[in-house]
Amino acid sequence: MSIGSHPIFNRSGENSKRFLCTSQDGSKVVIYQDSGIRWCNAFDSKYEFMPLDPTIKDINHAILSPTGTLLLLYNSKEIRVIEIPWGYSQVSYEGFQKFRYLIDSNQEPLIKQVLFHPLAYREHCIIILRGDNTIHLLDRYYPYEEQPNLLVLNQHDGAFGMEGLVTDIESITFSQDGLTLYALSVSEGCDIYAFYPCLPCSIKIDAHKLNNLMHKSLVQYENLSVETPDVTKRNTIKQFQFTSKLRQKLENDEAKIDIPVDWLRVRGQGPFTIAPFPDRYYDRTAVQLKTLPIGKANDLLLMSLNDGTVALLYQDLELTMCWDNKGYSYNNSLVLIESIRLERGELVLKQGTIDRFFVLSGTTDVYLVDTSPWSRMLCDCIENSDLEPLADLQFKSNISKLEGISHVDSYAMWRKNSEPSDVFVSRDAVFIKSTPPTQKPVPAEDQKNSDVSIPRYEVALKQPMSEILSLNAAFQTEAKKPLSKLIDPSKRQTKLNNESNEEQLEILTAASKEFLQKIGRAQAVGFNLHSRCLEQQYELSRQLQYSSEILSKQEKLKSKSQNQSSQCESKLQRQEKLLQRFNGLSEKLKRINESPKFREMNITDKEMAWFKEIRSQVLIFNQYVHNQKNLQDQLHYLQRELNRVSLEDNNVGEKSKTEWTELLSVLEADTKIIKECNNQLVHASSEVESST
Repeated sequence: MSIGSHPIFNRSGENSKRFLCTSQDGSKVVIYQDSGIRWCNAFDSKYEFMPLDPTIKDINHAILSPTGTLLLLYNSKEIRVIEIPWGYSQVSYEGFQKFRYLIDSNQEPLIKQVLFHPLAYREHCIIILRGDNTIHLLDRYYPYEEQPNLLVLNQHDGAFGMEGLVTDIESITFSQDGLTLYALSVSEGCDIYAFYPCLPCSIKIDAHKLNNLMHKSLVQYENLSVETPDVTKRNTIKQFQFTSKLRQKLENDEAKIDIPVDWLRVRGQGPFTIAPFPDRYYDRTAVQLKTLPIGKANDLLLMSLNDGTVALLYQDLELTMCWDNKGYSYNNSLVLIESIRLERGELVLKQGTIDRFFVLSGTTDVYLVDTSPWSRMLCDCIENSDLEPLADLQFKSNISKLEGISHVDSYAMWRKNSEPSDVFVSRDAVFIKSTPPTQKPVPAEDQKNSDVSIPRYEVALKQPMSEILSLNAAFQTEAKKPLSKLIDPSKRQTKLNNESNEEQLEILTAASKEFLQKIGRAQAVGFNLHSRCLEQQYELSRQLQYSSEILSKQEKLKSKSQNQSSQCESKLQRQEKLLQRFNGLSEKLKRINESPKFREMNITDKEMAWFKEIRSQVLIFNQYVHNQKNLQDQLHYLQRELNRVSLEDNNVGEKSKTEWTELLSVLEADTKIIKECNNQLVHASSEVESST
């Protein structure tokens, strides 16, 4: 089965946006469509289904957590976090819908963007950007009204003016290490700010990352001088104290590190300077900000503008943490490495790589930007502290246009049988682009073991019955609802055939639209039921065919089983006889061993003489063996000497030949004597065995 024909992409009547998400390695697949969630493993031919209760409309985006266990859905008014029940089937899914946050759009600012915090312990924290430029850090284990440690960044403190606040935030993104939250402000066109450190109340961080942070803080502390501003000195000292406390907790083997609230309330710093800054950027407005990793500890900032330009920025100076100071700016510097002009679209990182990203241009084209021709060299130079190779390096990325793809809603990587594929999903189509694998080759033994599979019968039903029942229940609920618009009783009594019937026609038009929507949903349910009936008919025929094959093999298996049973019975009888003989022999040996007659019996004179004779024959035989070995050694020595002499003088005398012949005859006679002795010993040994 190809990826595009997988039943997880089948529509169930609606034509709304759908969002495809996969885990980081592409082995787990989750898709949101038609007010429900479907999921499966990449190599499975079936999928599971979970309806959302209540449903959520007009989803702006869907994000799968790094572990692939949580799905985040949000629009401008609602946030939903759902746990994907991997390994569960046909269970009650109400308990897996973990978090719901609904706002009143008339009284509260709308939701603009939501992210998972990459360092949150057990993925408990989500970051929310609101329409009033505030950034909320929520714990998904608690409702919004019961948040134990509600943290709001960039919030107005009631003072006069807007000093120290970042205004008109359009997009946010985390750095690769998860410590810095970048914010894109459009108040001046394209300004970038940073909230550093941006941490939840509980984090999980590895020792290597924390050691790097400690080393950076130590270097910054040692570089303080008299000319350093006092504000920077205070922030640097406080940063060193903060990292020291974190490292102390990590040394105590604490998997979960709790951060005090005082260390969480950070302020935005910036804006960053961008050098060089092209003149045409002054007339443009930024749209999106994204982080592109190019190495283990290096990343780029991607900033897209409203004319389709994508700016690739690198942070060339190290930031210092800021907690208390308003309008703080120190080492806030970015370098414009490359400016790419494409069509306006959404920036999406390519999964499975660290230096590539897509530009999804909505209704038109999709572009792949590959920065590896220069980003890998840049990363190596930074890690090796050697900038000389950059002198002749051209900072130009490879840009390729993916043909035949349009109206893309979402993208994800699907890894099936160790072969990754880029999957682009629109409302009514699925586009597949194969990519070469980037992982290490699988050893031959592991590949052989992975290819071994036990054939089993699989039911050929593409759509789960729970999904059909859910669609039917939703339609039945919708069908029972009356018309949304109430009709005035006075207008009901008026005949339709009159001179001023515009009002009646308007009412009929609105009512007909609602009825048509209900009819459309009924047709969708009917189509799914019809498809299910056809699949069940095919499955019934298929099962009857398999049953017939099994019944036809039953007689053969029965006869073969009888033959094997008779053979097994004969083997068991023979084994029983052998066991009886063995037990009898064991009993005899036991009686002989316990009998005092055999234990106290003395050796006779004949037996003693016979043993002495055997001993003397063995000694004689051993002596013959030693003599033969000595003669063979002498023979080899003589042969070597003769070979040496023959090389010196090819004319060997007749006397030497005669002596050599006599020596060979003596050796042959000795060999015959040894063989006769050996035969006598064998004969004597056989007589001893027969007498005993």
